[in-house]
Amino acid sequence: AHREENCNYGYKRTGFSVNNIVDFQFRKIEDSITSGFELINPREHQSYVENFKKERAKLEYFPENIFSNLVELCFNNKPILRAVRIITQARNLPNEIKIASLYVALETIKQKIVDDNIDKISPFKNKLFATTIINNLKNIISNLPEDNFNDKNMVMKKVENLNTLGNNDSFIWAFKLVEYELSKEDKKYIQLRNRFLHGNVPFDNEVEQSKNEALLDITTNTHFLVCGLLLKYVGYEGVVKDLLSYINLKKGIYLPEKPLFKRI
Repeated sequence: AHREENCNYGYKRTGFSVNNIVDFQFRKIEDSITSGFELINPREHQSYVENFKKERAKLEYFPENIFSNLVELCFNNKPILRAVRIITQARNLPNEIKIASLYVALETIKQKIVDDNIDKISPFKNKLFATTIINNLKNIISNLPEDNFNDKNMVMKKVENLNTLGNNDSFIWAFKLVEYELSKEDKKYIQLRNRFLHGNVPFDNEVEQSKNEALLDITTNTHFLVCGLLLKYVGYEGVVKDLLSYINLKKGIYLPEKPLFKRI
C-alpha cells in the first residue's frame, strides 16, 4: 500500500476518556509512491482461489489489530519506521539499488526482533555466567606472551563477542522467533545481502536481459522476505501474494508448484 498520513479521527467521548473511534479518513500525500509491489490484495486472492483452485473463497482483509500493531511499532521505534520508509521509497529505484535498500530494511527489522529476544537466543543461557567466563578467558589471553599471536587484539575481540550471535545465525533466529519457516531458497537470498550492501552487483557479465531477470527475481523475493518478517513480527497470520509468480502469470506463465498466494 502507499504511504498515507494526516488522519482525521471522530470520537465519542465520556468525560476525558475515548470510548471508541466512530470514523476515520485518510488523505493520500502528494508524493506517495505506488507500484505493483503489494503483498496483500483480498480481491485478487479470492479470484485466484475461485479460478485456479476451483473453490469458493471469502475476502480476507488485512486485520485492524495488525494494522494497529504495525502503526504502534513504527510510532514507538524509529529504526523500524525508517525501515518501512526505506521499503516504500525504494519502489521506484532501479532493481540493484532497490535490492540493497530492502536488505538494509531486512537487517533493521531482524535486529529489532533479535534484541527483543536476546536472553532466549544468546549462546550462554546465563548472562552473568557468560561474563565470568569471558573475563576469565581475557585474563588468560592477556597474560600470554605476544609471540603466541599474529594479532592478539583480534583474539581478544573474538573472546569479547563470545556470547554474541553471528550475523547469519541472527537472521535464522529472527525468522524462527516469529514462526516464519525459511526454505533453502529463502536462505540463499538472505546470504546474498553482503554482495549488494558492499556495492557488488552480481550478473554484471551477463547479457542485459538475463541480468534484469535475475535482479527482478532477487528483488521480488527479498521484498517478500522483509515484508513477511515485519508482518509476522506484528502478529499477522494470513495470505500474501508471491510477486514473482504474479509477474510470470501476467506474461502467460503459470507454474502450479509456484502458487500466486501463500499463507504465512
